[in-house]
Amino acid sequence: MESKLCDSCGFDDTEEKATGFCVDCVDYLCSTCNEDMPSDERTFASMKTMAKCKIHPDRTVEYKCSTHDELICVSCFTKAHRHCQTIDELTVESTEKQLESVAQRTKRLQKEIQECAAARLKMTTMLDGNLVKLVKDCDQYVEDMKERIDTLN
Repeated sequence: MESKLCDSCGFDDTEEKATGFCVDCVDYLCSTCNEDMPSDERTFASMKTMAKCKIHPDRTVEYKCSTHDELICVSCFTKAHRHCQTIDELTVESTEKQLESVAQRTKRLQKEIQECAAARLKMTTMLDGNLVKLVKDCDQYVEDMKERIDTLN
């Protein structure tokens, strides 16, 4: 497995070797950053155990069984998961495709958020204008009613 750098340290422009992976944050972390993060906010997997099968620790994980949401080795695949509907091979290409897909969805969602924010601003401005006009119309109506009452007396 190639050496990974701590994603968190990378934000500070420092390079620390990652000792594990936070499954919740989806970040590689060094031991310092792992210790700094509250334990209730992360599930940390050691780099040494990350690529190893839970059932067969001497085997490397090569597949993901979506039916059982498990990472599995070849032995697990052929023995326990051969009837599962969705088994995906873990390759750099498939991971890159998934990351690209996530990046595209993220860009689309960011655009939608910006559009919603712009629409919200426009609606707020319109509502503020309508409120001013409504208050003005109500004040005018009250004045008109006062005048009408005064003419009746």
